[in-house]
Amino acid sequence: MMMSRKLLLLLLLLTATAAMAFGQNCIRRCGNIDVPYPFGIEPGCYRDGFDLSCNVTESKLYAGNIEIIGMDVLNGQARVYKRISWDCHDPIAPSKESIAMDLTGSPFTFSDTRNKFTAIGCDTIALFVGSTDQSYSTGCVSICNDNTTFSNGSCFGAGCCQTSILPGLQFFNITFSSTGHKDISWDNPCSFAFLVDGSWYSFRTTDLNETDFYDRNDGRVPMVLDWSIGDVGCEEARQNSTSYACRSNNSRCLNATNGIGYLCNCSSGYQGNPYVEGGCEDIDECTDRNTYPCHGSCTNLPGSYLCACPKGMRGNPHEECFPSSERSMVAIKIPNISNQVELAQFINEVFILSQTNHRNVVKLFGCCLQTQVPLLVFEFISGGTLSDHLLAGEGISPLSFEDRLRIATEVAKALSYLHTEASITIFHRDIKSSNILLDERKTAKLADFGASRSVSVEQTSVATAVQGTFGYLDPEYHQTGRLTEKSDVYSFGVILAELLTGQLAIPRQENNVVRYLVMDFLVALKQKSLFKVIDPLVLNEGSQEAVKRIARLAETCLKLSGNDRPTMREVEDELEAIRSKKAKARMPLR
Repeated sequence: MMMSRKLLLLLLLLTATAAMAFGQNCIRRCGNIDVPYPFGIEPGCYRDGFDLSCNVTESKLYAGNIEIIGMDVLNGQARVYKRISWDCHDPIAPSKESIAMDLTGSPFTFSDTRNKFTAIGCDTIALFVGSTDQSYSTGCVSICNDNTTFSNGSCFGAGCCQTSILPGLQFFNITFSSTGHKDISWDNPCSFAFLVDGSWYSFRTTDLNETDFYDRNDGRVPMVLDWSIGDVGCEEARQNSTSYACRSNNSRCLNATNGIGYLCNCSSGYQGNPYVEGGCEDIDECTDRNTYPCHGSCTNLPGSYLCACPKGMRGNPHEECFPSSERSMVAIKIPNISNQVELAQFINEVFILSQTNHRNVVKLFGCCLQTQVPLLVFEFISGGTLSDHLLAGEGISPLSFEDRLRIATEVAKALSYLHTEASITIFHRDIKSSNILLDERKTAKLADFGASRSVSVEQTSVATAVQGTFGYLDPEYHQTGRLTEKSDVYSFGVILAELLTGQLAIPRQENNVVRYLVMDFLVALKQKSLFKVIDPLVLNEGSQEAVKRIARLAETCLKLSGNDRPTMREVEDELEAIRSKKAKARMPLR
Protein backbone atom coordinates (compact mmCIF):
# COMPACT_ATOMS: atom_id res chain seq x y z
CA MET A 1 0.00 0.00 0.00
CA MET A 2 2.85 2.34 0.93
CA MET A 3 4.65 1.49 -2.34
CA SER A 4 1.49 2.20 -4.36
CA ARG A 5 1.12 5.58 -2.66
CA LYS A 6 4.75 6.48 -3.39
CA LEU A 7 4.33 5.39 -6.99
CA LEU A 8 1.19 7.52 -7.31
CA LEU A 9 2.98 10.55 -5.88
CA LEU A 10 5.88 10.00 -8.28
CA LEU A 11 3.53 9.81 -11.26
CA LEU A 12 1.76 12.99 -10.16
CA LEU A 13 5.09 14.76 -9.76
CA LEU A 14 6.27 13.65 -13.21
CA THR A 15 2.97 14.71 -14.75
CA ALA A 16 3.16 18.13 -13.11
CA THR A 17 6.79 18.54 -14.19
CA ALA A 18 5.93 17.59 -17.78
CA ALA A 19 2.99 19.99 -17.79
CA MET A 20 5.21 22.80 -16.56
CA ALA A 21 7.97 22.02 -19.09
CA PHE A 22 5.63 22.10 -22.04
CA GLY A 23 3.95 25.38 -21.26
CA GLN A 24 1.22 24.83 -18.68
CA ASN A 25 1.68 27.08 -15.64
CA CYS A 26 4.81 28.63 -17.18
CA ILE A 27 5.38 32.31 -17.92
CA ARG A 28 5.46 32.52 -21.71
CA ARG A 29 5.83 36.25 -22.23
CA CYS A 30 8.31 38.93 -21.20
CA GLY A 31 7.23 42.45 -22.05
CA ASN A 32 5.95 42.21 -25.62
CA ILE A 33 8.04 39.14 -26.54
CA ASP A 34 6.65 35.58 -26.57
CA VAL A 35 8.86 32.93 -24.97
CA PRO A 36 7.90 29.62 -26.64
CA TYR A 37 9.22 26.23 -25.56
CA PRO A 38 12.01 24.93 -25.81
CA PHE A 39 12.90 28.31 -24.27
CA GLY A 40 11.64 29.27 -20.85
CA ILE A 41 12.17 31.60 -17.92
CA GLU A 42 11.38 29.54 -14.82
CA PRO A 43 13.07 26.30 -13.73
CA GLY A 44 11.32 23.31 -15.27
CA CYS A 45 9.86 25.40 -18.10
CA TYR A 46 12.65 25.07 -20.66
CA ARG A 47 14.76 22.46 -22.36
CA ASP A 48 18.23 22.07 -20.90
CA GLY A 49 20.42 24.94 -22.14
CA PHE A 50 17.50 27.09 -23.33
CA ASP A 51 16.93 29.09 -20.14
CA LEU A 52 16.27 32.83 -20.43
CA SER A 53 15.71 35.58 -17.88
CA CYS A 54 13.18 38.39 -17.79
CA ASN A 55 13.89 41.80 -16.30
CA VAL A 56 10.38 42.57 -15.13
CA THR A 57 11.20 46.19 -14.28
CA GLU A 58 12.42 46.96 -17.81
CA SER A 59 10.25 44.28 -19.52
CA LYS A 60 13.33 42.98 -21.32
CA LEU A 61 14.26 39.38 -22.17
CA TYR A 62 17.83 38.13 -21.87
CA ALA A 63 19.95 35.11 -22.73
CA GLY A 64 22.78 35.63 -20.27
CA ASN A 65 23.67 39.30 -20.79
CA ILE A 66 22.34 39.41 -24.37
CA GLU A 67 19.07 41.29 -24.85
CA ILE A 68 16.59 39.36 -27.02
CA ILE A 69 14.14 41.41 -29.07
CA GLY A 70 12.43 38.64 -31.04
CA MET A 71 12.04 34.84 -31.22
CA ASP A 72 11.31 32.67 -34.27
CA VAL A 73 10.70 29.04 -33.33
CA LEU A 74 9.97 27.73 -36.84
CA ASN A 75 13.18 29.09 -38.36
CA GLY A 76 15.31 28.55 -35.26
CA GLN A 77 16.36 32.17 -34.89
CA ALA A 78 16.49 34.92 -32.27
CA ARG A 79 16.95 38.64 -32.86
CA VAL A 80 19.20 40.39 -30.32
CA TYR A 81 20.85 43.72 -29.65
CA LYS A 82 24.64 44.13 -29.62
CA ARG A 83 26.86 47.13 -28.95
CA ILE A 84 28.63 48.91 -31.83
CA SER A 85 32.44 48.87 -31.96
CA TRP A 86 33.96 52.31 -32.58
CA ASP A 87 37.29 54.05 -33.04
CA CYS A 88 37.44 57.85 -33.00
CA HIS A 89 40.77 59.41 -34.02
CA ASP A 90 42.03 62.35 -32.05
CA PRO A 91 45.74 63.27 -32.17
CA ILE A 92 45.60 64.28 -28.52
CA ALA A 93 43.20 61.76 -26.97
CA PRO A 94 42.13 58.94 -29.31
CA SER A 95 39.32 56.75 -27.97
CA LYS A 96 37.81 53.45 -29.04
CA GLU A 97 35.79 50.44 -27.92
CA SER A 98 36.19 47.00 -29.50
CA ILE A 99 33.27 44.67 -28.92
CA ALA A 100 33.59 40.89 -28.52
CA MET A 101 30.83 38.30 -28.16
CA ASP A 102 31.12 34.69 -27.00
CA LEU A 103 28.24 32.19 -27.36
CA THR A 104 30.28 29.11 -26.43
CA GLY A 105 28.22 26.64 -24.38
CA SER A 106 24.90 28.00 -25.64
CA PRO A 107 22.66 26.64 -28.44
CA PHE A 108 23.26 29.85 -30.43
CA THR A 109 25.50 30.66 -33.40
CA PHE A 110 25.79 33.87 -35.43
CA SER A 111 23.54 33.60 -38.48
CA ASP A 112 25.62 33.66 -41.66
CA THR A 113 22.51 33.99 -43.84
CA ARG A 114 20.92 36.94 -42.02
CA ASN A 115 23.90 38.97 -40.78
CA LYS A 116 26.54 41.09 -42.49
CA PHE A 117 29.77 42.35 -40.98
CA THR A 118 29.57 46.08 -41.68
CA ALA A 119 31.95 49.01 -41.24
CA ILE A 120 31.36 52.76 -41.63
CA GLY A 121 34.08 55.38 -42.01
CA CYS A 122 36.42 57.23 -44.34
CA ASP A 123 39.69 55.68 -43.19
CA THR A 124 38.50 52.35 -41.88
CA ILE A 125 40.02 48.89 -41.91
CA ALA A 126 37.69 46.71 -39.81
CA LEU A 127 38.68 43.18 -38.84
CA PHE A 128 36.27 40.46 -37.68
CA VAL A 129 38.09 37.69 -35.78
CA GLY A 130 35.71 34.72 -35.62
CA SER A 131 37.52 32.31 -33.31
CA THR A 132 39.33 32.47 -29.99
CA ASP A 133 42.47 30.96 -31.54
CA GLN A 134 42.31 33.52 -34.39
CA SER A 135 42.16 30.72 -36.98
CA TYR A 136 39.40 32.55 -38.88
CA SER A 137 39.06 36.23 -39.64
CA THR A 138 37.52 38.43 -42.28
CA GLY A 139 37.03 42.14 -42.73
CA CYS A 140 36.48 45.03 -45.09
CA VAL A 141 37.90 48.44 -46.00
CA SER A 142 36.01 51.73 -46.29
CA ILE A 143 37.68 54.92 -47.56
CA CYS A 144 36.74 58.34 -48.90
CA ASN A 145 38.53 60.84 -51.12
CA ASP A 146 37.80 64.00 -53.06
CA ASN A 147 36.30 62.05 -55.97
CA THR A 148 34.07 59.84 -53.82
CA THR A 149 30.35 60.07 -54.50
CA PHE A 150 28.14 58.76 -51.72
CA SER A 151 24.61 57.49 -52.12
CA ASN A 152 22.09 56.15 -49.66
CA GLY A 153 21.84 52.36 -49.72
CA SER A 154 25.29 51.86 -51.26
CA CYS A 155 27.80 49.92 -49.15
CA PHE A 156 30.63 48.88 -51.46
CA GLY A 157 33.72 50.49 -49.92
CA ALA A 158 33.01 54.21 -50.24
CA GLY A 159 32.10 55.30 -46.73
CA CYS A 160 30.61 51.88 -46.00
CA CYS A 161 31.66 48.27 -46.57
CA GLN A 162 30.14 44.85 -45.87
CA THR A 163 31.17 41.20 -46.00
CA SER A 164 29.71 37.80 -45.11
CA ILE A 165 30.79 35.48 -42.30
CA LEU A 166 31.19 31.72 -42.08
CA PRO A 167 28.37 29.55 -40.68
CA GLY A 168 28.54 28.01 -37.23
CA LEU A 169 30.56 30.73 -35.46
CA GLN A 170 30.08 31.26 -31.71
CA PHE A 171 32.71 33.91 -31.06
CA PHE A 172 33.85 37.18 -32.59
CA ASN A 173 36.04 40.13 -31.73
CA ILE A 174 36.15 43.35 -33.75
CA THR A 175 39.32 45.43 -34.15
CA PHE A 176 40.27 48.47 -36.23
CA SER A 177 43.19 49.66 -38.29
CA SER A 178 43.68 52.57 -40.66
CA THR A 179 45.86 53.96 -43.42
CA GLY A 180 47.34 56.46 -40.99
CA HIS A 181 44.76 59.23 -41.20
CA LYS A 182 46.74 61.00 -43.91
CA ASP A 183 45.30 63.00 -46.79
CA ILE A 184 41.75 62.52 -45.59
CA SER A 185 39.62 65.33 -46.94
CA TRP A 186 36.38 64.11 -45.32
CA ASP A 187 36.06 65.49 -41.84
CA ASN A 188 35.00 62.19 -40.27
CA PRO A 189 37.18 61.13 -37.35
CA CYS A 190 35.13 58.08 -36.28
CA SER A 191 34.90 54.55 -37.61
CA PHE A 192 32.19 52.05 -36.64
CA ALA A 193 31.97 48.29 -37.13
CA PHE A 194 29.30 45.76 -36.18
CA LEU A 195 27.65 42.47 -37.08
CA VAL A 196 24.12 43.40 -38.08
CA ASP A 197 20.89 41.98 -39.46
CA GLY A 198 21.41 42.67 -43.17
CA SER A 199 17.73 43.38 -43.74
CA TRP A 200 17.76 46.09 -41.06
CA TYR A 201 20.79 48.19 -42.01
CA SER A 202 20.87 50.43 -45.06
CA PHE A 203 23.67 52.99 -45.39
CA ARG A 204 22.82 56.69 -45.11
CA THR A 205 25.27 59.41 -46.04
CA THR A 206 24.54 61.02 -42.66
CA ASP A 207 26.10 57.95 -41.02
CA LEU A 208 29.46 59.59 -41.82
CA ASN A 209 28.69 62.68 -39.73
CA GLU A 210 30.89 61.98 -36.71
CA THR A 211 28.80 60.07 -34.13
CA ASP A 212 25.40 60.52 -35.82
CA PHE A 213 24.95 56.81 -36.55
CA TYR A 214 26.03 55.74 -33.05
CA ASP A 215 23.81 58.28 -31.31
CA ARG A 216 20.78 57.62 -33.49
CA ASN A 217 20.84 53.92 -32.57
CA ASP A 218 21.81 54.30 -28.90
CA GLY A 219 25.11 52.57 -29.60
CA ARG A 220 23.58 49.23 -30.57
CA VAL A 221 22.27 47.35 -33.60
CA PRO A 222 20.14 44.21 -34.08
CA MET A 223 21.74 40.95 -35.17
CA VAL A 224 20.31 37.47 -35.73
CA LEU A 225 21.35 34.33 -33.89
CA ASP A 226 20.60 30.84 -35.18
CA TRP A 227 19.87 28.08 -32.71
CA SER A 228 19.41 24.34 -32.93
CA ILE A 229 18.75 21.32 -30.74
CA GLY A 230 21.62 19.11 -29.61
CA ASP A 231 24.77 18.12 -31.44
CA VAL A 232 23.45 15.35 -33.72
CA GLY A 233 21.33 15.32 -36.86
CA CYS A 234 17.74 14.13 -37.28
CA GLU A 235 18.51 10.51 -38.12
CA GLU A 236 20.51 9.94 -34.94
CA ALA A 237 18.24 12.11 -32.78
CA ARG A 238 15.14 10.04 -33.67
CA GLN A 239 16.78 6.94 -32.20
CA ASN A 240 16.50 8.38 -28.68
CA SER A 241 12.80 8.96 -28.06
CA THR A 242 13.48 10.38 -24.59
CA SER A 243 15.63 13.30 -25.72
CA TYR A 244 14.11 13.76 -29.21
CA ALA A 245 12.75 17.31 -29.27
CA CYS A 246 10.07 17.06 -31.98
CA ARG A 247 7.24 16.10 -29.62
CA SER A 248 4.09 16.83 -31.62
CA ASN A 249 2.63 13.98 -33.67
CA ASN A 250 2.39 16.27 -36.68
CA SER A 251 5.95 17.57 -36.59
CA ARG A 252 9.02 16.95 -38.70
CA CYS A 253 12.75 17.19 -38.12
CA LEU A 254 15.17 19.30 -40.18
CA ASN A 255 18.94 19.15 -39.93
CA ALA A 256 20.40 22.51 -38.93
CA THR A 257 21.91 24.40 -41.87
CA ASN A 258 24.17 26.53 -39.67
CA GLY A 259 26.40 24.23 -37.64
CA ILE A 260 25.25 21.00 -36.00
CA GLY A 261 22.01 19.80 -34.43
CA TYR A 262 18.45 19.94 -35.73
CA LEU A 263 15.21 21.92 -35.66
CA CYS A 264 11.56 20.90 -35.51
CA ASN A 265 8.78 22.23 -37.72
CA CYS A 266 5.12 21.40 -37.98
CA SER A 267 4.26 19.12 -40.89
CA SER A 268 2.72 20.60 -44.01
CA GLY A 269 -0.85 21.67 -43.30
CA TYR A 270 -0.22 22.15 -39.58
CA GLN A 271 0.88 25.12 -37.48
CA GLY A 272 1.96 25.76 -33.90
CA ASN A 273 4.83 24.64 -31.68
CA PRO A 274 6.40 21.31 -32.76
CA TYR A 275 8.39 21.07 -29.52
CA VAL A 276 5.22 20.56 -27.44
CA GLU A 277 2.97 17.48 -27.23
CA GLY A 278 0.01 18.25 -29.49
CA GLY A 279 1.56 21.60 -30.37
CA CYS A 280 1.07 21.27 -34.14
CA GLU A 281 -2.59 21.81 -34.96
CA ASP A 282 -4.38 21.38 -38.26
CA ILE A 283 -4.73 24.50 -40.42
CA ASP A 284 -8.33 25.00 -41.53
CA GLU A 285 -7.50 26.19 -45.04
CA CYS A 286 -11.18 26.70 -45.82
CA THR A 287 -11.35 29.66 -43.42
CA ASP A 288 -8.43 31.47 -45.07
CA ARG A 289 -9.35 31.92 -48.72
CA ASN A 290 -6.64 34.54 -49.24
CA THR A 291 -3.81 32.13 -48.46
CA TYR A 292 -5.60 29.03 -49.75
CA PRO A 293 -7.82 30.21 -52.62
CA CYS A 294 -10.84 28.05 -53.40
CA HIS A 295 -13.68 29.21 -55.64
CA GLY A 296 -15.57 25.93 -55.30
CA SER A 297 -16.63 23.81 -52.37
CA CYS A 298 -13.90 23.53 -49.74
CA THR A 299 -13.48 20.60 -47.36
CA ASN A 300 -10.89 20.74 -44.60
CA LEU A 301 -8.82 17.58 -44.19
CA PRO A 302 -6.17 16.69 -41.60
CA GLY A 303 -3.05 18.48 -42.84
CA SER A 304 -4.65 19.45 -46.14
CA TYR A 305 -7.88 20.49 -47.81
CA LEU A 306 -9.99 19.51 -50.79
CA CYS A 307 -11.17 22.18 -53.20
CA ALA A 308 -13.52 21.07 -55.96
CA CYS A 309 -15.91 22.71 -58.36
CA PRO A 310 -19.56 22.02 -57.42
CA LYS A 311 -21.55 19.43 -59.35
CA GLY A 312 -22.35 20.72 -62.81
CA MET A 313 -19.34 23.04 -62.77
CA ARG A 314 -15.81 22.58 -64.02
CA GLY A 315 -12.49 24.40 -64.20
CA ASN A 316 -9.64 25.01 -61.79
CA PRO A 317 -11.41 25.54 -58.45
CA HIS A 318 -8.41 27.46 -57.12
CA GLU A 319 -9.01 30.06 -59.85
CA GLU A 320 -12.52 29.80 -61.33
CA CYS A 321 -15.46 27.42 -61.72
CA PHE A 322 -17.99 27.76 -64.51
CA PRO A 323 -21.00 25.76 -65.76
CA SER A 324 -19.95 22.65 -67.69
CA SER A 325 -22.53 23.41 -70.39
CA GLU A 326 -21.28 26.96 -70.82
CA ARG A 327 -17.76 26.27 -72.01
CA SER A 328 -14.94 23.75 -71.76
CA MET A 329 -11.36 24.72 -71.08
CA VAL A 330 -8.69 23.41 -73.41
CA ALA A 331 -4.99 24.05 -73.82
CA ILE A 332 -3.77 25.53 -77.11
CA LYS A 333 -0.26 25.10 -78.49
CA ILE A 334 0.84 27.45 -81.26
CA PRO A 335 4.11 26.79 -83.10
CA ASN A 336 6.37 29.42 -84.59
CA ILE A 337 5.90 28.54 -88.26
CA SER A 338 8.97 30.56 -89.25
CA ASN A 339 11.09 28.21 -87.11
CA GLN A 340 11.55 25.00 -89.09
CA VAL A 341 12.63 23.00 -86.02
CA GLU A 342 9.55 24.06 -84.06
CA LEU A 343 7.28 23.34 -87.01
CA ALA A 344 8.80 19.87 -87.38
CA GLN A 345 8.21 19.21 -83.68
CA PHE A 346 4.60 20.34 -84.11
CA ILE A 347 4.04 17.77 -86.86
CA ASN A 348 5.88 15.09 -84.89
CA GLU A 349 3.75 15.72 -81.78
CA VAL A 350 0.53 15.34 -83.79
CA PHE A 351 1.76 12.00 -85.13
CA ILE A 352 3.03 10.69 -81.79
CA LEU A 353 -0.02 11.61 -79.71
CA SER A 354 -2.43 10.29 -82.33
CA GLN A 355 -0.93 6.85 -81.59
CA THR A 356 -1.44 7.01 -77.81
CA ASN A 357 -4.32 6.45 -75.41
CA HIS A 358 -3.31 6.29 -71.76
CA ARG A 359 -4.72 7.96 -68.65
CA ASN A 360 -1.27 9.28 -67.71
CA VAL A 361 -0.47 10.75 -71.13
CA VAL A 362 -1.94 14.16 -71.97
CA LYS A 363 -4.77 13.83 -74.51
CA LEU A 364 -4.65 15.53 -77.90
CA PHE A 365 -8.20 16.57 -78.85
CA GLY A 366 -7.18 17.58 -82.34
CA CYS A 367 -5.39 20.08 -84.50
CA CYS A 368 -6.65 23.03 -86.48
CA LEU A 369 -4.96 23.62 -89.82
CA GLN A 370 -7.48 26.06 -91.27
CA THR A 371 -6.13 29.04 -89.38
CA GLN A 372 -3.20 31.17 -90.52
CA VAL A 373 -1.12 29.51 -87.81
CA PRO A 374 -1.81 25.80 -87.08
CA LEU A 375 -3.02 24.93 -83.59
CA LEU A 376 -2.83 21.89 -81.34
CA VAL A 377 -5.75 21.46 -78.93
CA PHE A 378 -5.03 19.50 -75.73
CA GLU A 379 -7.02 18.64 -72.64
CA PHE A 380 -6.52 21.36 -70.05
CA ILE A 381 -4.56 20.19 -67.00
CA SER A 382 -5.25 22.65 -64.19
CA GLY A 383 -2.81 21.68 -61.46
CA GLY A 384 0.44 22.98 -62.94
CA THR A 385 3.66 21.04 -63.41
CA LEU A 386 5.49 18.68 -61.08
CA SER A 387 8.33 21.21 -60.88
CA ASP A 388 5.84 23.84 -59.64
CA HIS A 389 4.79 21.53 -56.82
CA LEU A 390 8.36 20.57 -55.90
CA LEU A 391 9.22 24.26 -55.59
CA ALA A 392 5.94 24.75 -53.65
CA GLY A 393 5.41 28.31 -54.82
CA GLU A 394 2.72 30.69 -53.61
CA GLY A 395 -0.64 28.98 -53.21
CA ILE A 396 0.80 25.49 -53.83
CA SER A 397 0.97 22.97 -51.00
CA PRO A 398 4.06 20.71 -50.85
CA LEU A 399 3.51 17.21 -52.21
CA SER A 400 3.06 14.54 -49.56
CA PHE A 401 5.23 11.41 -49.67
CA GLU A 402 2.20 9.37 -50.72
CA ASP A 403 1.52 11.77 -53.61
CA ARG A 404 5.16 11.67 -54.72
CA LEU A 405 5.23 7.87 -54.76
CA ARG A 406 1.93 7.71 -56.65
CA ILE A 407 3.07 10.32 -59.20
CA ALA A 408 6.32 8.39 -59.76
CA THR A 409 4.29 5.22 -60.35
CA GLU A 410 1.93 6.96 -62.78
CA VAL A 411 4.81 8.40 -64.83
CA ALA A 412 6.47 4.98 -64.85
CA LYS A 413 3.22 3.46 -66.15
CA ALA A 414 3.05 6.08 -68.91
CA LEU A 415 6.64 5.42 -70.02
CA SER A 416 6.20 1.66 -69.83
CA TYR A 417 3.13 2.05 -72.06
CA LEU A 418 5.03 4.20 -74.57
CA HIS A 419 7.94 1.74 -74.70
CA THR A 420 6.01 -1.53 -74.96
CA GLU A 421 2.23 -1.17 -75.32
CA ALA A 422 1.48 1.66 -77.76
CA SER A 423 0.88 0.81 -81.42
CA ILE A 424 4.41 2.05 -82.09
CA THR A 425 7.43 2.20 -79.77
CA ILE A 426 7.91 5.76 -78.53
CA PHE A 427 10.97 7.24 -76.80
CA HIS A 428 9.93 10.47 -75.07
CA ARG A 429 13.44 12.02 -75.14
CA ASP A 430 12.71 14.97 -72.82
CA ILE A 431 11.50 13.58 -69.49
CA LYS A 432 11.69 16.33 -66.85
CA SER A 433 9.52 17.58 -64.01
CA SER A 434 8.28 20.56 -66.03
CA ASN A 435 6.90 18.14 -68.66
CA ILE A 436 4.85 16.24 -66.07
CA LEU A 437 1.48 17.93 -65.55
CA LEU A 438 -0.77 17.41 -62.53
CA ASP A 439 -4.54 17.75 -62.63
CA GLU A 440 -6.75 18.93 -59.78
CA ARG A 441 -6.41 15.51 -58.10
CA LYS A 442 -2.63 15.57 -58.63
CA THR A 443 -2.84 12.76 -61.19
CA ALA A 444 0.25 12.81 -63.41
CA LYS A 445 -0.01 13.46 -67.15
CA LEU A 446 3.10 13.13 -69.31
CA ALA A 447 3.29 15.99 -71.84
CA ASP A 448 5.41 17.68 -74.53
CA PHE A 449 6.13 15.06 -77.19
CA GLY A 450 7.67 17.46 -79.72
CA ALA A 451 11.14 15.93 -79.30
CA SER A 452 9.90 12.32 -79.08
CA ARG A 453 10.94 9.62 -81.53
CA SER A 454 8.99 6.61 -82.72
CA VAL A 455 10.62 3.39 -83.90
CA SER A 456 9.39 0.06 -85.17
CA VAL A 457 8.91 -2.77 -82.71
CA GLU A 458 12.10 -4.44 -83.98
CA GLN A 459 14.28 -1.39 -83.36
CA THR A 460 15.96 -0.81 -79.99
CA SER A 461 17.64 2.52 -80.76
CA VAL A 462 17.70 5.42 -83.19
CA ALA A 463 20.53 7.78 -84.12
CA THR A 464 19.53 11.43 -83.60
CA ALA A 465 21.02 14.83 -82.97
CA VAL A 466 21.35 15.08 -79.21
CA GLN A 467 18.38 16.90 -77.71
CA GLY A 468 17.06 17.21 -74.17
CA THR A 469 17.45 19.23 -71.00
CA PHE A 470 20.78 19.39 -69.19
CA GLY A 471 20.49 17.76 -65.80
CA TYR A 472 18.03 15.15 -67.10
CA LEU A 473 19.93 14.09 -70.23
CA ASP A 474 21.23 10.51 -70.45
CA PRO A 475 25.07 10.78 -70.51
CA GLU A 476 25.33 7.70 -72.74
CA TYR A 477 22.95 9.23 -75.30
CA HIS A 478 24.84 12.53 -75.04
CA GLN A 479 28.09 10.73 -75.86
CA THR A 480 26.92 8.33 -78.59
CA GLY A 481 23.94 10.12 -80.14
CA ARG A 482 21.94 6.88 -79.99
CA LEU A 483 18.54 7.22 -78.33
CA THR A 484 17.12 4.14 -76.58
CA GLU A 485 14.35 3.35 -74.13
CA LYS A 486 17.05 3.36 -71.45
CA SER A 487 17.56 7.09 -72.14
CA ASP A 488 14.07 7.68 -70.75
CA VAL A 489 14.92 5.38 -67.83
CA TYR A 490 17.89 7.58 -66.90
CA SER A 491 15.75 10.74 -67.03
CA PHE A 492 13.13 8.99 -64.89
CA GLY A 493 15.85 8.22 -62.33
CA VAL A 494 16.47 11.97 -62.14
CA ILE A 495 12.74 12.50 -61.49
CA LEU A 496 12.93 10.00 -58.61
CA ALA A 497 15.88 11.93 -57.14
CA GLU A 498 13.87 15.17 -57.42
CA LEU A 499 10.85 13.63 -55.70
CA LEU A 500 13.01 12.32 -52.84
CA THR A 501 15.06 15.48 -52.30
CA GLY A 502 12.52 18.16 -53.21
CA GLN A 503 15.23 19.76 -55.38
CA LEU A 504 15.16 20.34 -59.14
CA ALA A 505 17.87 18.78 -61.31
CA ILE A 506 18.74 21.99 -63.14
CA PRO A 507 22.34 22.88 -62.16
CA ARG A 508 22.49 25.58 -59.49
CA GLN A 509 25.27 27.73 -58.09
CA GLU A 510 26.09 27.76 -54.37
CA ASN A 511 29.03 29.72 -53.00
CA ASN A 512 30.53 30.04 -56.51
CA VAL A 513 30.36 26.25 -56.97
CA VAL A 514 28.02 24.65 -59.53
CA ARG A 515 25.94 21.90 -57.87
CA TYR A 516 24.37 18.97 -59.67
CA LEU A 517 21.48 17.13 -58.04
CA VAL A 518 22.33 13.73 -59.52
CA MET A 519 25.96 13.98 -58.43
CA ASP A 520 25.03 15.07 -54.88
CA PHE A 521 22.42 12.29 -54.68
CA LEU A 522 24.76 9.51 -55.85
CA VAL A 523 27.59 10.71 -53.60
CA ALA A 524 25.21 10.67 -50.61
CA LEU A 525 24.25 7.08 -51.43
CA LYS A 526 27.87 6.03 -51.78
CA GLN A 527 28.86 7.69 -48.51
CA LYS A 528 25.83 6.22 -46.71
CA SER A 529 24.54 9.69 -45.90
CA LEU A 530 21.35 9.46 -47.97
CA PHE A 531 19.03 11.01 -45.37
CA LYS A 532 21.10 14.21 -45.32
CA VAL A 533 19.87 15.06 -48.85
CA ILE A 534 16.30 13.76 -48.54
CA ASP A 535 13.45 16.26 -48.21
CA PRO A 536 12.50 16.42 -44.49
CA LEU A 537 8.84 16.02 -45.47
CA VAL A 538 9.69 12.69 -47.16
CA LEU A 539 11.62 11.51 -44.09
CA ASN A 540 8.76 12.48 -41.81
CA GLU A 541 5.96 10.87 -43.83
CA GLY A 542 7.64 7.88 -45.49
CA SER A 543 9.17 4.84 -43.85
CA GLN A 544 12.95 4.59 -43.98
CA GLU A 545 12.67 1.28 -45.84
CA ALA A 546 10.44 2.79 -48.54
CA VAL A 547 12.76 5.79 -48.96
CA LYS A 548 15.79 3.50 -49.22
CA ARG A 549 14.10 1.29 -51.82
CA ILE A 550 13.13 4.27 -53.96
CA ALA A 551 16.67 5.66 -53.65
CA ARG A 552 18.19 2.32 -54.70
CA LEU A 553 15.78 2.23 -57.64
CA ALA A 554 16.83 5.75 -58.65
CA GLU A 555 20.49 4.76 -58.35
CA THR A 556 19.91 1.80 -60.69
CA CYS A 557 18.11 4.00 -63.23
CA LEU A 558 21.08 6.41 -63.13
CA LYS A 559 23.71 3.82 -64.08
CA LEU A 560 26.09 5.21 -66.71
CA SER A 561 25.58 2.23 -69.02
CA GLY A 562 22.08 1.74 -70.38
CA ASN A 563 22.57 -2.03 -70.24
CA ASP A 564 22.80 -1.80 -66.44
CA ARG A 565 19.51 0.09 -66.12
CA PRO A 566 16.14 -1.61 -65.62
CA THR A 567 13.31 -1.37 -68.13
CA MET A 568 10.42 0.93 -67.37
CA ARG A 569 8.21 -2.13 -66.84
CA GLU A 570 10.61 -3.31 -64.12
CA VAL A 571 10.63 0.17 -62.62
CA GLU A 572 6.83 0.25 -62.64
CA ASP A 573 6.65 -3.14 -60.92
CA GLU A 574 9.12 -2.09 -58.22
CA LEU A 575 7.21 1.12 -57.48
CA GLU A 576 3.94 -0.81 -57.29
CA ALA A 577 5.61 -3.21 -54.85
CA ILE A 578 6.75 -0.31 -52.67
CA ARG A 579 3.27 1.22 -52.73
CA SER A 580 1.70 -2.07 -51.68
CA LYS A 581 4.38 -2.43 -48.97
CA LYS A 582 5.44 -5.85 -50.18
CA ALA A 583 8.41 -7.15 -48.25
CA LYS A 584 10.40 -8.31 -51.27
CA ALA A 585 11.15 -6.27 -54.37
CA ARG A 586 10.03 -7.79 -57.66
CA MET A 587 13.15 -6.81 -59.54
CA PRO A 588 16.80 -7.50 -58.78
CA LEU A 589 18.61 -4.24 -58.06
CA ARG A 590 21.67 -4.26 -60.27
